[in-house]
Amino acid sequence: MISHIDNGILAVSNELLGKDLDISDSLVGLLSAGLYLGNVIGSLITPKLLLVMKAKTALVSASILNAIAVGVFSITKMYWVIFASRVLVGLFQVVFVIFFPVWIDLCSPPSKQAMWISFFFLMVPVAVVVGYGITLGLSSFTDYRWGFLAQTVLMIVPITVCFISIPDYYYDKPEENEVGDKS
Repeated sequence: MISHIDNGILAVSNELLGKDLDISDSLVGLLSAGLYLGNVIGSLITPKLLLVMKAKTALVSASILNAIAVGVFSITKMYWVIFASRVLVGLFQVVFVIFFPVWIDLCSPPSKQAMWISFFFLMVPVAVVVGYGITLGLSSFTDYRWGFLAQTVLMIVPITVCFISIPDYYYDKPEENEVGDKS
């Protein structure tokens, strides 16, 4: 969920961002599209990445790199740097979007799979709403950049620490010969 909060922050901050960076509405819109460009690129790379890299390593790396890419909004006003960071956010976000549905399919109790996958996909709109709330809450005493910084901290501290703390075997997929083999 936390990796999608910036979508809400950006949506609430579009007008302020345009004024702050002195850019047109079209360029503000291009920032939103940058995320989806990263999603496309990440969707092509991530399956191959998960074949050659341990899932835990991929998730920890994606968490840290996602946080750094989101944090760029807090430290610069250079449009093309921010645009590149949006593309990277989308690229790293895809690691979670691809890994967790497969993990749910392989590891959740069969009678709960539909509920687990529903909650997984529910997290994106919930995250957008949380991003709206964070931005509106912070706007009374600071600017929108603090929302991106808050997400950066949340991605690095609790999320990355959580992924690191969970034992490796919870990330491993069953061997091909173990799937469906109950002997």
